[in-house]
Amino acid sequence: MNDIQEVEKKIKTKEIQPTPELLEKVQRREKVKAEMDEVLGYLELYKESFPENPAFAGGAKKATKKPEAAPQQVVEPVVAEPAIDVSKVVEDALSLVADAVIFG
Repeated sequence: MNDIQEVEKKIKTKEIQPTPELLEKVQRREKVKAEMDEVLGYLELYKESFPENPAFAGGAKKATKKPEAAPQQVVEPVVAEPAIDVSKVVEDALSLVADAVIFG
């Protein structure tokens, strides 16, 4: 999305001549963001509805780069990942979609 914002600024300052496709992308930015927010809302609803789902047990961690300190030897314990029942995840997802369709 950041690229679209930069392009939008360049169009407004007349640094570039926009093509029809570029104008369409700029105009659709808010609609696409709203669609993304809606999908993320469904995901949050799913997480709240099925907190016991092992797919969400560990949580996703974003990789961040930190400056490296002096090398030290650190022994990290080995943690076994929970077994994920794929059929249960699919069943839960379909159930959530069905509920969303019914309520929608």
